[in-house]
Amino acid sequence: MMRGIIRKKYGWPPEDGVLEFRTDLDRPKLENFQEAREQGMCLIKVVSTAMSPVDYRLVEGWLKSVITETIPGAGLGKEFSGVVVETSSDQFEIGDEVFGELEGDISGTFQEFCCATEQSLAPKPAQMSHNDAAALPVAAIAFRAVRDYAHCIENKRVLILGGSAATGSVIIQLCRHHFGANYIAATSSNIDHCHTLGCDTVYNYKAGTMWYNEDTDFDLIIDCVGMDSWDQARNYAPLKTQFITLVPASDGPFYLTTALSMMTSLAARSAVHMLGGHCAYSVILLSDPDPAALVQVAQFVLDGKLKPIIDSIYDFTLDNVADMLKRQKAKLVKGRQICTIHTEAQGLEGVVR
Repeated sequence: MMRGIIRKKYGWPPEDGVLEFRTDLDRPKLENFQEAREQGMCLIKVVSTAMSPVDYRLVEGWLKSVITETIPGAGLGKEFSGVVVETSSDQFEIGDEVFGELEGDISGTFQEFCCATEQSLAPKPAQMSHNDAAALPVAAIAFRAVRDYAHCIENKRVLILGGSAATGSVIIQLCRHHFGANYIAATSSNIDHCHTLGCDTVYNYKAGTMWYNEDTDFDLIIDCVGMDSWDQARNYAPLKTQFITLVPASDGPFYLTTALSMMTSLAARSAVHMLGGHCAYSVILLSDPDPAALVQVAQFVLDGKLKPIIDSIYDFTLDNVADMLKRQKAKLVKGRQICTIHTEAQGLEGVVR
């Protein structure tokens, strides 16, 4: 048996009978996941897990027409750090400390144990805490999103929309310390936070300081916000600007839109570029796990090029998880919210190599 949080129904607020903290959940079994996958898997003792912006949308039920899940009974969370306690993989052994993001239809990291494919895992550096490691999967996503546009960053002018968001905080650091941007601007109400990460200029939209009224001479605009970002860019950015978004055509990451609506949006906005002379529009789609990217961002941390940005750390209680979800929805978070399922010492407790 194990402790864990399950979703009983869709709705809001989360403490209103939507979530339930259980102490009698069955541990996940590798054999229940293995049949459908042609790769090794690991049972992980979760030490730390991170709250994602997607989580509150799952709780509310935004995706119920798009994904298949068991309600009541579905888990919560995908990003984690922990210890391998059982394995069918030849890449990981019992006792290995790992971090990663659950793949595809697998969910449930706000619980003591989870099952993960070997392709969704990377070794946790010994020098790194589990809390820091649990904050890194989003950094791997951010790194993959911008690495193909390195030629638009090195010695160039870059604007990040949503600089204090989880992805934006990472992208600022990577543009400054890895990709070699000449000038970095961001939109955020957390001005000091973005300057600390490496921004030259921060546009405080809450104070009415809009980037397109101040400076439009950017080689690359990286959108971590969505909503009307593209409309602003196409109306004000010069033709040379490349606009890439992690948030196409909806108020949320790309996986919150159906494939049809996303492709329709991409086609329409590409046509605007071709016919109307506006800046180029690209959508970043990241569906398959990339363990090499996880390893790379961990190395960035060790090399001092990237700092995991942790907003707050919570103990594992129902009230705390509900508060995390509400703060995430209210956009009160700078970086990542972390929940400790086990202490660092408990993570290795009882694990026999």
